[in-house]
Amino acid sequence: ISENQESQAQSDKEGESKKRILYEGLAAFKGDKLVGFLDGSETCAYNFIIGKIGMAFVTVPFDNAYVLCEVTDVSSDIKTKIDGETASIDIKISAKMRVIACGANVNPSNHEVMKQIETAFNQHQLPYFAAVVRKTQKVFGSDIFGFGKKVHEQNPEDWKRMKEKWDQIFPAAAVTLSVESHIYQSGETKDSILSEFTED
Repeated sequence: ISENQESQAQSDKEGESKKRILYEGLAAFKGDKLVGFLDGSETCAYNFIIGKIGMAFVTVPFDNAYVLCEVTDVSSDIKTKIDGETASIDIKISAKMRVIACGANVNPSNHEVMKQIETAFNQHQLPYFAAVVRKTQKVFGSDIFGFGKKVHEQNPEDWKRMKEKWDQIFPAAAVTLSVESHIYQSGETKDSILSEFTED
């Protein structure tokens, strides 16, 4: 469910004021109770974690400048492990992308530079992903990612025993994340596009 975050005035050709509703974010529920919201950046991280990104633009700090990447394909491999009354969740996120603009004084078509950009992307994104998982565990206490379904699929016998307690088990689950990216196309575009983007 989208969150209505703001209205902003916009002038039409005749100079009359119009209002436009902007929708951004997700609402988080626990059962039928609303427990909080994810903003636009957090919603993007959520979609990375569940592997449902069709296309996204990500600005990454690189070499005292920024690189703008177009992410075109994301997959998420989620493995669960049960030990008694505790759960461990391992999430491996893979992303394919291309460099749209590079403000740094480097050649993004160079193989070594592409590897450095991939590493920068991975290191930049990982804290955002981890923060969203922590928020759902510690603030919402709601498994909006569907990790419980993965436990059911991968550990069906354990799930029978713990499904009624999952709301108590999930907030304490040990979650590990890793990010691996691959640049499949790059160019040498400089600041003309990148200058329009700033880091949040």
